[in-house]
Amino acid sequence: ITIRLVPGADEHDLTGPYVLPVSARYAQGAVELYLMEVRHEIVRMAGIVDSTIRSAWKLFENPHSEDAEKQLETCRIGEEYTDQMQEQLSRFLASFSTESLSDGTATSIASLLRIIDELEGTADSSYNVALIADRTRRKNVKVDKTALEELRPYAQLVQEFVGFIEGRMLDTLDDEALQEAHEIERSINRYRNKLKKSARKRIQKGSDVKAELVVIDVIGHFEHMGDYSLNVAQALRQMNPRRTMQASLRMAPEASPPQVGSSTK
Repeated sequence: ITIRLVPGADEHDLTGPYVLPVSARYAQGAVELYLMEVRHEIVRMAGIVDSTIRSAWKLFENPHSEDAEKQLETCRIGEEYTDQMQEQLSRFLASFSTESLSDGTATSIASLLRIIDELEGTADSSYNVALIADRTRRKNVKVDKTALEELRPYAQLVQEFVGFIEGRMLDTLDDEALQEAHEIERSINRYRNKLKKSARKRIQKGSDVKAELVVIDVIGHFEHMGDYSLNVAQALRQMNPRRTMQASLRMAPEASPPQVGSSTK
């Protein structure tokens, strides 16, 4: 991995490979300052994941639309970019294993690693939905309109769950917020059971088996996204409360970040 000392990237620019931005103006050994930088990158990662999910669902709803290829490409780029983010952010966090860490900081690092993995898994699942949509177009598999209408609120609920998590990424969830996350996840599971039951009934009534299997597959991928989001919520709950760091960042003297591979200035 190469760490470049560059300003934060434009969060909407996914062209080119991901480069982890690490500021040079940090106090030596101030791990918490680096962790805040990582958390801001994770917020960016969550935004990319959210965009990928929305594009995947839009493609599945209308795989024959004029911008279908664009939606598929958006999902592919988002999935590949989050893969790179997961790899680089995880390696960077692992580099702190040689530091003398407090229990709270060690817990925060473990939680951040978990969050990064769960977000990457969410991006994978959303890209799988996009690939399924593309296959239905190429193989001319037509999903029943009733099935699509039943799926829509389920997909929206998962998208809202991801948004719920994204909006709290810089904070520690309290017990009330974590309970809300559990309730959303239970709602997703109830919806999943209802949708699978409906798919089986349609098959029994003579519906296209291939199309119904597609529906069941998509249900499963959105279920996984919900599971990943709950895992993120649990990891956020375990982290230390957010600290105000802006003043510290402005006042910190220059120092090199921890070494992870080679460093390019």
